[in-house]
Amino acid sequence: MMFARALVLSPFFYPEPISTGRYNLTMVQGLIDAGCKSTVACCHPFYPAWKVERSDAQLPGMSIIRGGGGLRFPKHPMLRRALLESWFAVFATVAAWRQRSDVDAVVAVFPPSLFFLGVSMVLPKRVRRVGVIHDLQGVHAEASRSKLTRALVGVIAAIERRAFRSCDRLVVLSTAMADKLVETTGCDRSRVQVVYPFVNLPVPRPGACRLAAQFPPDQIHLVYSGALGEKQNPAQLAAIFEVIAQRCPGVMIHVFSEGPAFEQMRARLGGLPSGRIAFAPLVPDEDVAELYARADIQLIPQAAGTQHGSMPSKLPNILASGRQVLAICDDDSELATMVARFDAGVSLSSWHPDDVVMAVAKLSERLHAAGGTTTVDVAAVRAFFSLDRLTAAILGDMATLH
Repeated sequence: MMFARALVLSPFFYPEPISTGRYNLTMVQGLIDAGCKSTVACCHPFYPAWKVERSDAQLPGMSIIRGGGGLRFPKHPMLRRALLESWFAVFATVAAWRQRSDVDAVVAVFPPSLFFLGVSMVLPKRVRRVGVIHDLQGVHAEASRSKLTRALVGVIAAIERRAFRSCDRLVVLSTAMADKLVETTGCDRSRVQVVYPFVNLPVPRPGACRLAAQFPPDQIHLVYSGALGEKQNPAQLAAIFEVIAQRCPGVMIHVFSEGPAFEQMRARLGGLPSGRIAFAPLVPDEDVAELYARADIQLIPQAAGTQHGSMPSKLPNILASGRQVLAICDDDSELATMVARFDAGVSLSSWHPDDVVMAVAKLSERLHAAGGTTTVDVAAVRAFFSLDRLTAAILGDMATLH
């Protein structure tokens, strides 16, 4: 099979440590390993703190084009998103125009979505258009607590519909997302492929102990690590943490994150006299495997009503670490299904602190009874959540371009 030359478009990329940036890096490395020459057009690192840090970092086998070094994101979430959408629309369109003669395929990672309206207009018809969808923003807008966000649902949905229908193939992270996508945009189901997130947990360093001091051995360690935004319901999460700290004396809570919601949570809870909630920045990539290994219970919160809009990309790594999972999500979500499928812990649909405390107690008892071991089949997790599936979905029929 002959492989394409691809242009990957997303604001989020290396060296951002989490979420879409980390996903995109592994995705591009998979394309390169499959023989696909790749160029990435992205922003300088800014997520999740929403503060741009200029970087000229490059990686072997790929070309990275960066922009937005002078961006200053406002504090309001909707204004931040509006600036990102508008700036990247211009940047990505220019990048696509300049690269149009040198690529066979464009891989657009959504969101944002507005940028692809211009990109699709400047691309020659021969260039294959593949969209990888991490979030259906229209779904999250409907579930938002913000009146302004809900008021813009129609605009957001219209932009997504136009962008998605401009793609020859769409890759989504769950079956629920695929069903919702077809329902709301009218895209042909045959062009939509479900590829669950993949395991990209770094290899543990032998004898890794840089985080040891933060994890005293006489405690059950409940860890949340990652971005904090509306999808994670941070205000209610803070209320839950406060009650756990008061009522679960054997449990220590760790929050590893950055950004406005993280700072608000730390301001609210950081001064509790118990000292049972620890706040820390995101750990560097070389410490991620140690963090996951030291966590007894990994928390994955998914705001109610958003299960059709996204799938937590951290789930495969948490499962592959073999730790217990506490998922707060809708009962009919695929997150809950996956936790049950791999016997990886507990999922509950209630955000009431009393119910979460009971779930934490249940998992703590299970860990004590099992001597700290778990029943997660890590080999099965790695086989199911495979990068090869994404690479095949993107490059599967690129030979027809030659």
